[in-house]
Amino acid sequence: MKKIIISVLCCLLILSAATFTLVKATPILTLSASSLSSSYDRYTIANITGGMDYYNYVYHIGPSDGLVGLQIQDPNGNPTVIRTIRTGTAIPSNITAYIDAAYLCDISGNQQTSVPMPTADNGVVPYYYTHVINNAGTTVSMLLTLNIFDSAGMPIALTYQTVNVAAYSSSFVQANFNIDPDAHYGVATAYVNVYSNWPSNDGIPYGLEQTFQFTITGGAAFTGTPSATQSGNGLYNFTYIIPKQAPVGTYTVDTSANYLGIPDQYSTTFQVAQYGDLNGDGKVNFSDLTIFVADYIAYFNTGVFNPAIDLNGDGKINFADLTAFVHDYIVYWST
Repeated sequence: MKKIIISVLCCLLILSAATFTLVKATPILTLSASSLSSSYDRYTIANITGGMDYYNYVYHIGPSDGLVGLQIQDPNGNPTVIRTIRTGTAIPSNITAYIDAAYLCDISGNQQTSVPMPTADNGVVPYYYTHVINNAGTTVSMLLTLNIFDSAGMPIALTYQTVNVAAYSSSFVQANFNIDPDAHYGVATAYVNVYSNWPSNDGIPYGLEQTFQFTITGGAAFTGTPSATQSGNGLYNFTYIIPKQAPVGTYTVDTSANYLGIPDQYSTTFQVAQYGDLNGDGKVNFSDLTIFVADYIAYFNTGVFNPAIDLNGDGKINFADLTAFVHDYIVYWST
């Protein structure tokens, strides 16, 4: 009888261990990202939306304290945007490092509030100062990034450097950057972030994004549509303006995160085109206007259909396409 009881207890222990193993299964983190449109014209607003889902095998959570690293690369593989997006308003509990201070400065480190607009014969190379603190108990290699958007919400500068910061210590970094000559006058906003690596290389954000502002002077102030982020529990929305001189082609959006020790990455793409460029030279000018007018008249006189000037893709050539071309022409020559 004693042997039977012992055998039953052993079976119960085995079943208990198996059940415990199932309960302790590793949670799953899932990131998403998508572009509101599959293709954008230069100098128009791009919109990226996405979310973070944490599943612990009991229920799904849209974290209100998540951090998503978002990187956008142009067709040449150059990063044009690098931001840390929050998925809510709660303060994350697992911040490895954070930016304690960041501001525009001169070469001597003195804080500045403005820089002149660069011109072809007047290169402007501003400096900025960053103080980063390591919360971890070991030395950490950190990627510090600076992404600047002008008053129109267009990215005009991106620079970065890697620093090694000792355990529970900090590092002071001073570096310079170049302002794009296509930048707009007015208040520019700088976004400073700290990562383990680029999101495209599976790097994750280490802490909250830090910002500072300065004024680009030299002309009348310009007010456009600033780069913007919105977040809800587990969700985010990011917008910015495609630069006028952005390369045409496929742009890659890489996102990354590590929530409660569970990592994930997700990528998507969108296209940047030069709408209204009918002769393929990368410009919208009088040559394109000549082509459009000739083909527009030919369609109504002879019925010859050139799909290149069917700008709204409805299979017809009419006033709507003329309106679209005028819009593209104006956008190209806008400042």
